[in-house]
Parts: sequence; C-alpha cells; structure tokens
Amino acid sequence: VNHGFAAERFLRDLDLSSVVEIHIAGGDELAGFYTDSHAGAVAEPVWPLLRDVLAAAPSIRAVTFEFHESYFPRLGAGGVTAQLERARACWEAHARV
Repeated sequence: VNHGFAAERFLRDLDLSSVVEIHIAGGDELAGFYTDSHAGAVAEPVWPLLRDVLAAAPSIRAVTFEFHESYFPRLGAGGVTAQLERARACWEAHARV
C-alpha cells in the first residue's frame, strides 16, 4: 500500500529465520498513507501476507493482534473476537509440530 512496492516480493526477499513474533493491526489512511494506528480490523491485504510470513518464518512463536481500546466502538466484542479467530486460523494452518 505505502511506497507502491509489492509487499509479497519484499517479504520473499527477507531472511525470516530470526523472526519470533509478528504483529497485525488495523489502521487508517492519513495523507495518502496507511498508518498502523491499531484502529480497527486488519486490512484484507494483510491476511495473505500473514500466511506468507508464517509459512516462511521457522522460528515464529506468536502472532499479536494490536488494537487500541479507544477504537472499541468500531469493532465491538464480536469484531475483536473475529479478528482473533482469523489470526488463530492462520496460525493453526502453519503450526509446526
């Protein structure tokens, strides 16, 4: 989204072997940039990126959904739960035994 490059390609070029935790969060657009404001639901394009990172990061141990409580009215309890369930589904799809 920001800077106009392909995030998928960028992630493929990174050495993710040392990554142990990744965060996901919703955001807002401000002055033409998507900001990591923790303001709501995770943007749809982020979910496939999360799956890609989970598949490529052998040391990953956690996914954190970051959400600022002042935005709770945007999602409500059901929305927060849905985000957590979706993150868990991504995690479980790439769980290592």
